[in-house]
Amino acid sequence: MHLLTCAALLSYMSLAPFLGALLAIVAWGSFTVPSKAEAVVAADLHPFWFQFYVSIGVTLSSFLLLFIQPDGLSDLTVFGLLSAAMWVSANSAAMFAVKILGIAMAQSTWGALIAVISFVSSLLFRDSPRSLPLAWLGVLILIAGIALLAYVSSKSSSSSAPPSRDDTSPTNRLIDALDSDDDAPDSDVETLSPVAPSSPSLYAPPSPAPPPNKLAGAGCVLVTGIFAGTIFIPLRLAPERYRDDLHGAVKFSLSQGLGTLPVALVWVPFLFYAFYLASGSKAGFRAWLPPHHCRTCAGPGMLSGFLWNLGNLGATLAELPPLQAVGYPITQSALLVGCAWGVFYFKEIKGRENIQLFWFGALVTMIGLVVTGWWGQV
Repeated sequence: MHLLTCAALLSYMSLAPFLGALLAIVAWGSFTVPSKAEAVVAADLHPFWFQFYVSIGVTLSSFLLLFIQPDGLSDLTVFGLLSAAMWVSANSAAMFAVKILGIAMAQSTWGALIAVISFVSSLLFRDSPRSLPLAWLGVLILIAGIALLAYVSSKSSSSSAPPSRDDTSPTNRLIDALDSDDDAPDSDVETLSPVAPSSPSLYAPPSPAPPPNKLAGAGCVLVTGIFAGTIFIPLRLAPERYRDDLHGAVKFSLSQGLGTLPVALVWVPFLFYAFYLASGSKAGFRAWLPPHHCRTCAGPGMLSGFLWNLGNLGATLAELPPLQAVGYPITQSALLVGCAWGVFYFKEIKGRENIQLFWFGALVTMIGLVVTGWWGQV
């Protein structure tokens, strides 16, 4: 009862959208931190499996929303399930985009796409900001800050020594095969055929991996930008009670979270078939499915899911009046928090020039936040 009273007070004072945007920025900026755990890094976990564990964490943590909205299970909406399907598709494509193009190019590009697409989609629903030109200026400044932060993040990643990589492991062989050009010679894939059971190695010695297919990477970025940029359109199409106040937003977020794992399970057969084609093997699934490392990686993956779901709740609240036109674009500045983790905790961003560039990017991002948040209010 106390939680409901606080929620009603926040909604009445119009603080919920602003606090929601802040919550989304902090939580989404931190949800990748568990993936940097030593056990996860050492396991070299395939993106498919980490995404699967994240989906489990999102779904399980959604039940915590029942403490805020006890009757949430009785008022689920199919529009939340549609939004969950869009997120799973976007996040799956994003993981492969980072693998092919790298963090800076992928994250800055899809961050810009999400900010622009989500802002334009809000205008299509006739949300009129205080000043459309200044709101656009704020979005563009925000995009510039995101690009600078992504560039700093990429410099830190390239300057640090990468972990040792076993090119004979099934996981790395399959990732290379998935990232390669579709027109690559068949011989590059045929080397993945299994050898005799008595052999100490599961696969024959690897041939040099073909270069990544940049066009496929660009396609993954485009899929991420489109699906993630329109993830809250289902909220606009849902019945009005889901977007009027905090209680409705929580119910929609609950529908999103509970739908995430079922959607991820739907993707499983398609991804399994992709791994099968990449391996070129007709042996049992253990011969071509990447190792899942459940004992060491499931916990961090589900913790990432919890943090992401927390951010999703905040982003849903940011879609309430008066921020419904710019609330979601503002949350894309979560990269600022992610870079702050790299500077202050993981010490990934080193060197005076890189740190100065980080602070400049942070300043540009904050200016974009202020301009967008003020002039983009409806």
